[in-house]
Amino acid sequence: QAADPPAGNGDGAEPSGAKGLPPVGRVVAGTSEKSAPKSVASQPDATRVEVPTETKPVEPSAVPAAAVPPSPVLVISVDGTRQRSYPTLNAALVDAVDGSQIVLRYNGVRVENPVRVAKKNITIRGAEGFRPGIEFRPKKTGDGVQPRMITVTAGPLQVINAELRMVVPRGEPTSLAMLSLQRPEQVRLRNVVVTVVNPARHPVTVIELTPEPGAMRNMKKMMKEGMEIEPLEITIDRSLIRGHADLVRVRQIDPAELSLNHCVLGLGGSLLHATGIGGTAPKKRGVVELDLVHVTALVGENLIRLDSGEERRYVPSVRAHSRDSIFSHVNDRPLVSMAGNIDLEMFRGLLAWRNGEKNFFDDYSVFWWLGSDKDTIDFTGWKQQWSPAGSRNGTVAWQSPRATGDELAWDRLGLTDFRLADEAAPENRPVATDGTDAGANLSLLPEVSRVVVPTPE
Repeated sequence: QAADPPAGNGDGAEPSGAKGLPPVGRVVAGTSEKSAPKSVASQPDATRVEVPTETKPVEPSAVPAAAVPPSPVLVISVDGTRQRSYPTLNAALVDAVDGSQIVLRYNGVRVENPVRVAKKNITIRGAEGFRPGIEFRPKKTGDGVQPRMITVTAGPLQVINAELRMVVPRGEPTSLAMLSLQRPEQVRLRNVVVTVVNPARHPVTVIELTPEPGAMRNMKKMMKEGMEIEPLEITIDRSLIRGHADLVRVRQIDPAELSLNHCVLGLGGSLLHATGIGGTAPKKRGVVELDLVHVTALVGENLIRLDSGEERRYVPSVRAHSRDSIFSHVNDRPLVSMAGNIDLEMFRGLLAWRNGEKNFFDDYSVFWWLGSDKDTIDFTGWKQQWSPAGSRNGTVAWQSPRATGDELAWDRLGLTDFRLADEAAPENRPVATDGTDAGANLSLLPEVSRVVVPTPE
């Protein structure tokens, strides 16, 4: 009897007509077929990218078989009285007024050009009964500006019940970001699947925190004068984020609050990677507040990584609060890493891990790396430093075996790859403070539709 194929390999043929780059607004692929749980595969064939089958049942009525309407993007005004259809997301965003909802009424994935949300409160959401996807394929700009797929400035943005995909081209390495946040008030992702297809493993981040162009001088002036800067609020609920990328890259020292609740992360990079800014030293260092509740994270690098560089950039400090979460790794990297031209005591002052309750670390050797292999802290030292109540460091039993190191196909991870083993002994099972399993409740997360798309050269 033949063995089940590895997870993410897919069992459907590439759709006819899928060769080459689809035009903007064209549906690439999408289906609601189910498959049995499978294990993680090694790196996929470079000629195409495959996303795993969904991992929870979908009622047939939830994915209509009707063809995509000619104008599937609808803008609803803040008072609900004005509705208008548009052919692309960008056209809808340009015309939408403050407080509008942009409703996506289609299934599958549509390729869109990079978009900007500026000085507007905008909600982008999938219509009831639909599971829409937005895919970006970055291109070189020729002016030295690094491509950003969604740029948000000076206004809240919510993305609900949708899939966001970025397919990173091969070629010269370049720094890319799915969401570039330039001092908006608030960003919220809920019931979202984010996938970064990055076969060449270029430096990529899902969310980038950076000052708005031209605003750096004003920000430094405000901090020197002691003026309070309101923290940027980022909230991610009930979402799956996967791919060879960082989740958040911090290229500033302004305060920020990042909250994750019932999320699954499969990242080839770090959850939080701060590189800060250069130039004149600020009078007050900003703080990044990290709040993790029922999070399941598998990372290829460090969970938290601060790097000030040899030129001594200024990085924010990090205050992390975590409970009922599971943290795993594939390359035995330290949980927290700090590098750069900063003395040891200053490094120590850049991190606070507060009130950690019922966290489960998947057999980490080093918990805190402070600039050199001589200055490290293991789990015993970590517990003495932070007194994490009820936390444990040991092998976590997963239902499906995982590929290790560079063989892991990050963009094909599915929810089944994060299920705890059913046969684990009760005393070894990660249990949260409320008696449920630690980590994300997978039944709360959105299904992952299967899409087979050729990877651009």
